[in-house]
Amino acid sequence: MTLNTSQPTQRTPLLWQVVPVGAFALIGMLAISSMYLLGAIRAYVQGESLWSKAHTTAVAQLQAHVATGDPADLQGFESALTVQAGDQRAREALNTRPVRWQVARQGFTAGGLDEGDITAMMVLYHLFSDTWLFQPSLRAWNQGDTLIAELRLLAERSKRLTIEQRNGPAGQALSREVASVDRQLLVEERTFLAHLTRAAHATEWLLQVLVFGAVLLISVTYVLTYRRVHARQLSQGLQLRREQQRWDMAVAFAGLGRFDLDIGAQRYHLDAKAAQLLGWGSEAIILTREEIRTHIHPDDQDDARAQMDQAIAQGVFRLVRYRITSPDGDVRSIEVAGRMDRDERQGAHILGIVRDVTVEQMQAQVTIQRDTAQRTAAAQRSFLSRLSHELRTPLNAILGFAQLLDMDHGGKPLSPTQHQQVGWILQSGQQLLGLVDEVLDLSKIESGQVPLHPQEVDVSPLLRACLPTVESMRERQHLSLRDELPAQALQAWADPQRLQQVFINLLSNACKYNRPGGAIQVRATEDADHLFIEVADTGHGLSSEDIPHLFQPFNRVGRFTKDIEGSGLGLYIARQLMTRMGGDITAQGLPGVGSCFTIQLRKHAPRQAAEHPSEPVVAASTLA
Repeated sequence: MTLNTSQPTQRTPLLWQVVPVGAFALIGMLAISSMYLLGAIRAYVQGESLWSKAHTTAVAQLQAHVATGDPADLQGFESALTVQAGDQRAREALNTRPVRWQVARQGFTAGGLDEGDITAMMVLYHLFSDTWLFQPSLRAWNQGDTLIAELRLLAERSKRLTIEQRNGPAGQALSREVASVDRQLLVEERTFLAHLTRAAHATEWLLQVLVFGAVLLISVTYVLTYRRVHARQLSQGLQLRREQQRWDMAVAFAGLGRFDLDIGAQRYHLDAKAAQLLGWGSEAIILTREEIRTHIHPDDQDDARAQMDQAIAQGVFRLVRYRITSPDGDVRSIEVAGRMDRDERQGAHILGIVRDVTVEQMQAQVTIQRDTAQRTAAAQRSFLSRLSHELRTPLNAILGFAQLLDMDHGGKPLSPTQHQQVGWILQSGQQLLGLVDEVLDLSKIESGQVPLHPQEVDVSPLLRACLPTVESMRERQHLSLRDELPAQALQAWADPQRLQQVFINLLSNACKYNRPGGAIQVRATEDADHLFIEVADTGHGLSSEDIPHLFQPFNRVGRFTKDIEGSGLGLYIARQLMTRMGGDITAQGLPGVGSCFTIQLRKHAPRQAAEHPSEPVVAASTLA
């Protein structure tokens, strides 16, 4: 039941094997390279020796030919220069781009060099011919080839000498020239050999430094790598311990119990929490499957056993829920989940967790009940909407016929009593029609079917345009109206039609709930972001207990409302509309003094509306 902490320690031995192997491989490559380069330098020294012998032989043969004119001596001279010609051909082939490797090999072979050394000589020349190590030797080599060319010219002159010239001053002068070239060749040979020896020593010293540096670098790298791996191992161990602690804290906080089912022995190893959840006390315990089954609710025993058997057979342990009965008779629902773990030494086990889901199931039941209530409310709204539509047709007919009765002057005039009765029909029908309209508005708002088109509007003209609507109500109550709106424009962000609907509702309420001979006051204030419109009256006022219930549907607060017509939907609808326009309505009042309703409006469009000005805002359901 603990986290596996062996993974980092499995990687460490592998790293300890790779680093030494890599170190030995690098040192071995440097050693092989050292021997390869030194062998190539040794081959060049051997080639210089062959070249020197050939040069000595060629000079001796040329001097003999100058003295005697014997063709055999000239043939010996040409034969001796074969070594020099092969070496020169090889050098020229190596200097070309691309390198003519085969020609260079043939040239070194003609120079008498061992076939096994030629490859190393070509590689050495190709890699280091432009470096300071070999440039002096190469210059001596080039100069030697130039002097050999001079010897060939002297040989041509010797071929043209007569016998008298050979024995005379001309022969002696030619012999001195051959001796001079011979001395120069000896100088170049010594120069070539001396610089080549220094290059060999420098190369040997450099390779020793490289080998030592490689050993030192590998040693330092190995030490640093070991320290890093060790530090990482400690860090990972600490991290694993922290993860174990977090896991333990999460398990404890979530109320999870842990278990280990030994499939071979059919025994459960329960920790303290799992034992507590299953009703076996508060200490860790080992139980058989049969002992566990005694605590499973009788109605769930068969299903729980079948699912567990299937999990063991298939090696996949899925989520299992069943009820258990505690010793005190309390029934709880638990959820069990786990995974199969197979080990060659310990056998097959199921490692898992168990948790109490009683509260979760109760919450799910509450959610189902809430969803049912929401669907019921939606059905009620649909019913009210259809009922309102169905009521409008007969109501319009009743109002129409009542108006015809009241206006029909072609027949016998109505008596005062009949005229009053027709007026009652008209008044009751209009009240009922107003209630139907409010119910329609309510159902549309709560179902999200009221489209709003907010825009930048001047509130003052909209408000003043609503005043004639309540003029008759105001005159019946003998109310005075104080319009204290400022002369300048009052800009706000709102739907003009719906805002007027809110204004009319507040003005109507200010008339209906006012005292006879009272007053209505309309004023405005603003700050940087909002505009506030206040509609105050001098009616009976509101108490602090009334205000929390003021904006609830079908709720008419106050003891003076029973004789005043109304459905209790107007303020609820008004607040819903203001909320969807980004505003609000609040109320204040004092009993016996009056009430004040404040409309809060945004002065500017919100960012989303400014980015998409053509998109209407649809009123969302209040139950969403």
